[in-house]
Amino acid sequence: MRTQADKAERIAVRLPNWVGDIVLATPFYRALRAA
Repeated sequence: MRTQADKAERIAVRLPNWVGDIVLATPFYRALRAA
């Protein structure tokens, strides 16, 4: 049986991956537009 805390932990672990992807991808897309 999973608790609410388990779900929060999963989100906390996954969230930095999303944030990191956005941070790394943004300059790349800007460079593509500028090219």
